[in-house]
Amino acid sequence: MPAQESYQLCRCGKSRAKPFCDGTHNKIGFDGTETAPRTTYREQAKVLEGPTLALTDAESLCAGARFCDPNGQVWNQVERTDEAGLRTTFLRQVNTVRPGAWWPWDRATGKPIDHPLPVSIGLIEDPLEA
Repeated sequence: MPAQESYQLCRCGKSRAKPFCDGTHNKIGFDGTETAPRTTYREQAKVLEGPTLALTDAESLCAGARFCDPNGQVWNQVERTDEAGLRTTFLRQVNTVRPGAWWPWDRATGKPIDHPLPVSIGLIEDPLEA
C-alpha cells in the first residue's frame, strides 16, 4: 500500500474499510472519549531477563497479531539470547511490533535495541478469526 501524507484510521471497530475510517462511527453513536491510562510504557512493562538481552513487555499494549509465535514464543526465547542464531531471530521477531508491547534491551549497555523500520501500514488477516 503506498504511503500517504495522512490517514484516518477506524477507532470504533465497525468500519467496512478497516483499518480505515468510513464514517460508520457517526451512524452507530460511537463515543471516542479516551479511557486509556496515562501510565508510561516503563510503568506498565514487566522485565524478562535473558543472559545477554532483556525484554520489556507491556501486555496491555498487545495488538494480538501473533508476532510472538512464529519461531517460538519470545518470552521463552529471551532466556536463550546468548545463542547467536536465536538472538537474531528474537530481535527480528520483537522488532516487528514497533512501537508496541515489547522492547529489547542490551543487558551489557542497559540501552534499548532499536531497529528503524520504514513507515508503513500492513494489513494482516488472522487465520484463527477468518
